[in-house]
Amino acid sequence: MKNYSVSKTRQSRKKYNHSRSPKAAAAAKHCSSRRKSSPARRQPSHSSSTPAKQQCPPALLPDVSRSTRLALLTAVLDDNPVAIIITDRFGSIRHVNKRARLLLPALADVAPGHGPTELQQTGMDAHFCLQIRQALDAGRMEPVHIKTHHKTNSTIWESALVIPVAGQKIPPFHYLLFLGDNTLFKSPPTWLRLYDHFDALTDLPTRYLFIQRLLPILTQADQNKTMVGIILLGLDRFKTINHTLGHTAGDRLIQLVGRHLQGEVGPEDIVARMGSDEFLLLLPNIQDFRQISQKVNMLRESFAQPFSVADRDLHMNISMGICLYPDDGHDPLVLLRNADTALQEAKDSGRNTYRFYTAKLYKGVKEQFSLENALHRALAGNEFRLFYQPLVHIQSGQVLGMEALVRWQHPKLGLLSPDHFIPLTEETGFIVPLGHWIMQTACRQIVHWHHMGFSALRMSVNLSARQFQEPELVETILGICRDAGLDPSFLQIEITESVFLKNVHITRMILHWLSKKGITVALDDFGTGYSSLTYLKRFPIHTIKIDRSFIQDCLRDTDDAAIVTTIASIARNLKMYITAEGVEEAEQLAFLRNLGCDNFQGFFFSAPLPADDFTSLLAQGRCLQHLEQPETGHDG
Repeated sequence: MKNYSVSKTRQSRKKYNHSRSPKAAAAAKHCSSRRKSSPARRQPSHSSSTPAKQQCPPALLPDVSRSTRLALLTAVLDDNPVAIIITDRFGSIRHVNKRARLLLPALADVAPGHGPTELQQTGMDAHFCLQIRQALDAGRMEPVHIKTHHKTNSTIWESALVIPVAGQKIPPFHYLLFLGDNTLFKSPPTWLRLYDHFDALTDLPTRYLFIQRLLPILTQADQNKTMVGIILLGLDRFKTINHTLGHTAGDRLIQLVGRHLQGEVGPEDIVARMGSDEFLLLLPNIQDFRQISQKVNMLRESFAQPFSVADRDLHMNISMGICLYPDDGHDPLVLLRNADTALQEAKDSGRNTYRFYTAKLYKGVKEQFSLENALHRALAGNEFRLFYQPLVHIQSGQVLGMEALVRWQHPKLGLLSPDHFIPLTEETGFIVPLGHWIMQTACRQIVHWHHMGFSALRMSVNLSARQFQEPELVETILGICRDAGLDPSFLQIEITESVFLKNVHITRMILHWLSKKGITVALDDFGTGYSSLTYLKRFPIHTIKIDRSFIQDCLRDTDDAAIVTTIASIARNLKMYITAEGVEEAEQLAFLRNLGCDNFQGFFFSAPLPADDFTSLLAQGRCLQHLEQPETGHDG
């Protein structure tokens, strides 16, 4: 490129301005003053705390004549495969290129510079013209869908993008209308977007362009007998940045991460933005598994340095999902899906790690997806069942009540235990309607047993942490009791320590309100979670349930025996009841009796039973004495 001295450039510019019309000269002077006053463009910086401002290239090229420029711009406009119409802000047509004349019947046989001057006269759909008017009045970029006809009268879908042209006047004086049809867009009614190819925030390729670039690379890999690596990278806990520092800081972080990733890949590699906090990396010419493993570890190490955003140093962890072509799929969409499956597995494994795709992973995800879709049908189709496990008093041997346990009678998979679907219901929020059904069904059932003469029995129902987020939980529970005709004092709710982790203050109020109504609270699976003794002091806990994992080996493992003994001692000193779960042996029961435990549940007495079988158990007057063997040495 030639170097022009300042004096020569100014002389050339001055001479050029004199040769133009007054309006053109004034416009050039305005553009020149804007270039002088605009700040210099910043170089990319890993630690910059403010977005780099982009400076538009000069509108005037000193080594190109005006006529050459106009001819070049006209050729670019008229020979463009996309139909383009230039209008003013009132909708008057200023220019139409060849493609637009081909698409619009009113312009098809009209020479350039002639024909309709208003959009309404071009044969476009009236609704489309109304949308165009609204976009023009708003002065912003707008997508528009239209329906029109070719000269052959065949109906086609058109799509348009209305873009204001930046200039001296506000609102903008001119607009570009980009039109397309089915020959340009594969499926209607897609509309042309420049940003379908490059992300507006990072200037990285989008997912769409990533796929387009991936196709020839896969073909080349087949020819070279090499592999192609695809990495889907996600920023861990990115939402926290948006919630604490604001979305502007979040956007800046995304820009810095995108720039950082570009600096970490090779010249043949491709970085794209998948969306939100996720990025795609395309690694061609992979020779073996070790090569991509080294790349993954290098990426993890590169994030050890903080990113400076809004005057703060942010340390970011990343999770990655990796898949390889051709082992993990042959279609680009399948490869992206598999990389996403691996990424989700990495996040579920605690984040700040990576996972390679396996067919087993996809099988698990597919099964979970099928179950999620079937959940709603299951509730409406009455596929859920309640089983009831007896709660037995250790000293008297009498049945004091029962715990309601849900099962799913799946039409294809058979009877599913809660472990197969309850975590999914909590993740999706389906536990709320399902929990309502469980509470309603259990309360009606205990009232039925009361009417049969077993009036002292109490019902236990589990509540999840997700249900405690419902603002009307107390009213819902009391309303169910009222509708069923159940005195709330015959209801016990069972919670785990995870309930306390969300909002301690609200949870405490809910439990106190329920306690005032006579509903008791049992702390389930005690000892397996955080086991904070503060919870026992601050919350109205009535019963502590010792988890089955400690009961199972309490006779053979001294540590388990010590834990059970300690929990029982704490409960007694706090004047709480003790229930042991998972009792399967007479020796376990004897051990618990000696510790002063109050109640137990387990297969030693009975497995969870359907309502009819539980009714038979009650009618038979079954009690602990019927099961204990004389050699235990205890008379019960």
